[in-house]
Amino acid sequence: MLANLTISIFWLPLIVLISVIAGFFLRRFQVQKSKKRIIYLENEMLSNHAEILKLQQELATIEKNNSLSHKSRVVPMKDSQEGSTENPETSPLKKIKK
Repeated sequence: MLANLTISIFWLPLIVLISVIAGFFLRRFQVQKSKKRIIYLENEMLSNHAEILKLQQELATIEKNNSLSHKSRVVPMKDSQEGSTENPETSPLKKIKK
């Protein structure tokens, strides 16, 4: 059982035109939705970065206040065995240098 489907040559361009217009509006809607989402995410990232910078500034202020009231956290890199009475030949530094 075959069905004959005949479309007039006048209806074919109208169907194509309607399809193109419908596709254009659907894609335009998708692009607008994507742009809104991108703008929302960019604003969220900017607010997150601003919050991080604010916290970093507070941390720097706290460290600055603590450093004024405390001595430096730098550990001297001197050999503690320089003043000892050990044999210089058996000291760890001499062994490394050999």
